[in-house]
Amino acid sequence: MTEFADDKKRLAWQCRRGMLELDVLLKSFLENDYNNVSQTLKLKFSELLKEEDPTLYAWLMKQETPPTEFKDIIHAVQKYTQPSN
Repeated sequence: MTEFADDKKRLAWQCRRGMLELDVLLKSFLENDYNNVSQTLKLKFSELLKEEDPTLYAWLMKQETPPTEFKDIIHAVQKYTQPSN
């Protein structure tokens, strides 16, 4: 198995959270956009997954402002919070 595949498997496991809403958002980003973002955003995503569920939820639902270092990756994941038309 390649290093990339191992990394995605690890990230997929880390996307499994205690909140279903976070599971859906994070896994949607991983499955749909992760391969197309820059290496910088990939690293930020990995770092983002180290945050606690309530913090992640507040950032993704725009209840709190995320720290500057996470704004780009939060914005990339947030598109999955928008209802589809």
